[in-house]
Amino acid sequence: MTLIVPIGMSDAFAADWYSTSWEYRKKIEISLNSEISSDLSNFPVLVSVIDSDFIKATESDGTDIIFTANDGTTRLAHEIERYNTSTGEVIAWVKIPTLSASTGTDIYIYYKGVVEIDASSVWDDNYRLVYHLNQTSTGTENEFYDVSDNANDGTGGGEGDKTQDEDRRPTRAEGKIGYGQSFDGPVQRNSKLEGTGDFIWTDSVNNWPGNNGGTSDNDVTVEFWINVDSDHDDVDMMDVFGYRAGGLHNEFTLFKVESLNQFVRNDSIHDSSVDAATSDWTHLMIVYNPGGSSKIYQDGELAEEVSGTSGNRGPRANGNFVLGAEIDSTTRVNNELVGDMDEFRISDGIRSADWAAASYATQNSPSTYLTLNCEENSTTKNCDDPDTAKDRSGACGFDRDCTPPRITNHGESETPDGFSINNNVFEENQELFNKNPTIQGTVGEPVTIKVRAWENMGTDKITLAIAYLAMHDEKPDWRDSTAFIEYHIAKNQVMYQDDDDIFLLTGASSEKVEDPYGDNGALELLDITFTIIFAKPMESSHIGIQTIDHITNYDLVYFENALEILPKEIVEVEEVPDVVPEEVPESQPKVIPEEIPEPEPPVKEPEPEVMLTATDQKTVLEFVDENMPAKHYVKRYITETEYKEWFDVNYSEYKFWEGIGITQERFDQIVLEIQSEPKPKMVQTGFVLVPDDQKSLPLVEETFEPEPAELEPVKEEKKGFFDWLFALFG
Repeated sequence: MTLIVPIGMSDAFAADWYSTSWEYRKKIEISLNSEISSDLSNFPVLVSVIDSDFIKATESDGTDIIFTANDGTTRLAHEIERYNTSTGEVIAWVKIPTLSASTGTDIYIYYKGVVEIDASSVWDDNYRLVYHLNQTSTGTENEFYDVSDNANDGTGGGEGDKTQDEDRRPTRAEGKIGYGQSFDGPVQRNSKLEGTGDFIWTDSVNNWPGNNGGTSDNDVTVEFWINVDSDHDDVDMMDVFGYRAGGLHNEFTLFKVESLNQFVRNDSIHDSSVDAATSDWTHLMIVYNPGGSSKIYQDGELAEEVSGTSGNRGPRANGNFVLGAEIDSTTRVNNELVGDMDEFRISDGIRSADWAAASYATQNSPSTYLTLNCEENSTTKNCDDPDTAKDRSGACGFDRDCTPPRITNHGESETPDGFSINNNVFEENQELFNKNPTIQGTVGEPVTIKVRAWENMGTDKITLAIAYLAMHDEKPDWRDSTAFIEYHIAKNQVMYQDDDDIFLLTGASSEKVEDPYGDNGALELLDITFTIIFAKPMESSHIGIQTIDHITNYDLVYFENALEILPKEIVEVEEVPDVVPEEVPESQPKVIPEEIPEPEPPVKEPEPEVMLTATDQKTVLEFVDENMPAKHYVKRYITETEYKEWFDVNYSEYKFWEGIGITQERFDQIVLEIQSEPKPKMVQTGFVLVPDDQKSLPLVEETFEPEPAELEPVKEEKKGFFDWLFALFG
């Protein structure tokens, strides 16, 4: 899981600047010295941070982000795995020449500069294969790129010696670090049949570790993250990877995730009891040392080791490697993995215990071992804000504030704060993931999401609040959101992203609340309200709320399956015909109660507002207010050129009468009625907010000058959707 790291202070004396082509930088303090006993050379450190300042980077792919050593000028090799221009998320691998075991290691990140491609490799010469596993598999040859520069690229579902099978490609999923791959078995127990599960195939490997099956220098180290489906019936049969060469199988293999079994040259060199099926992500580093001591490290610690028994023979060269399974041949068993994998690497030689410890620490919890300092600019080479270091009393001690602006009672908050949707308070709100009853809303009706936040330095330090919606996976993750709203509080500015056009209108507001419970005069909270009108239905969605302070400390809370938006119910309402007042003669005869006068000629009743068969399957459009008579919309359509053009452009698949839910016959009847009325005066009063790719829809207020003799009785109109919009926007 990627976390925002706390903000620290810069050194009193600034380092030299790499180049004035870069406007900003921040120092990153790496404290892995607490985990290792010996220095590590050319170690790839994971820098995984979310910082709104990094939004300033010029390039959408982060190619104007670079890293330097502590002197500010010595360029470090790096690789950007992910950069998000909306949130400032950066996932990068940085090659540290010497990772100190005695003191912390400091580096700089520069941003908002010029494109400068890093030609040097993050991965040292011992790496033979490095997969980030962040691609989407389509069966394209070599789609899984080997970033170690050995060209051991892989293909989902096979290629070359293994015929491509589109049903056996893995699926991209959220991994331990960015994206990973999900492998879907099943395991095949019949030893004469190959299974049907997913795998990644590397045909005819290059520069493979070992000595072509010789008797020296055959040591290999394998590192990866794995999350096994431990509830599967055949979990004991699942294999992680396999390799075949020179007509032989099981040349280099890792069998059985519940009791890892290392094979080299068809010999088991270590049949361990190490269980990788932990029901969660676990990090493994496997050392193959056929002539010495083979070891298995799990989550940074040595789990088991055994002396070699295979005569120090290593795997042959130029073979085929398979990840997610162990495929003997087309007529042998394939015990495929059921689970997820991320960051798979193979090295020539033996990686140390310190390497395993540092790899697990930095990749499992970046925020524990990284401290991101304040933003410096190229002009002063110091923090822009001189007040940054003033009077702080945060959880990190003197001159450092790393206390985030808490949401609800999550984490360390001292206040019983609340969360609600449409004034329905969510009682379960104390954890990162909270489950409450699902609230239902309706297309076209306002939905309010309210959150109460606390900040140890005062609510004016809360600068940004984000509401993440349209998350439908089993586990909430803000990175899966396809519709979210950013509320920049100090600027009173609302921005949003809406990939599927589910929003019709968005807004946000905030209000400072002092002593809300009447028992603490010093307590100050910030009530934040997001208001949304949906243009289309949304299936049950998780909601994530994030608050960020002025130095990017943050809190993030999820509410599982919190909101569902239902389609607007279509109610067919018959129009009441206009009342034609009876002409009264100047002198009326005496009325005799028993005598019934001859009725006026019958007025034809209007047909019910039911659409014709041709339009029965079309839904009344979202802008139609059921409380508004059809005549209102017809009059605008036939009298206002701009309104007619707006409808014809945006709803070209509808006839107008279909869009407002009436028949063509009724439409024609209303047109005749309108043409016989006095000509109205049109007064422009405002505009409805619509998506940018549609024309604005002008609202008009109609006034008439009716003839005195035909004055109709005054009727009170119901307040509808457009009245609500007028009230909302003043």
